[in-house]
Amino acid sequence: MESISWPKAWQPEARAALLQCIDAEVRVEITVGEPLISVEGSVIAGYVYLEGTDLRIIYDRSGRANVYPWRLLAGPVLEIFSLSGRRRTSIYRHPQWTGPRRS
Repeated sequence: MESISWPKAWQPEARAALLQCIDAEVRVEITVGEPLISVEGSVIAGYVYLEGTDLRIIYDRSGRANVYPWRLLAGPVLEIFSLSGRRRTSIYRHPQWTGPRRS
C-alpha cells in the first residue's frame, strides 16, 4: 500500500485501528477533539478510502450527484467506532478521554 498522508494530530494507535477499515466494506464513526476538555467532540462517519495518499470519507457510496467525500478531521482522535447495521463496536478510544461511552 502506498504511503498515507494522515491528518494532523492523529495518534499512532488511532491510525493503526483505522488501517483495517481503509478501502473496506466497513463504515466508521470517528470522533475528534481535545481529550482533556471535550465532552462530545466533532463526529464524521462513512466509508474511508485512499485518494492517492490522502484519506477521504464518504457517507453514501451510491453514486448520487449530491454526495461528496470529505477529508478526515484533524484530530486528536477521541474514539473510532466500526458500524454494522445497528451495531457499533469501539475499535479505538483515547485513554485520557472521559466523554460519554456509547455502544
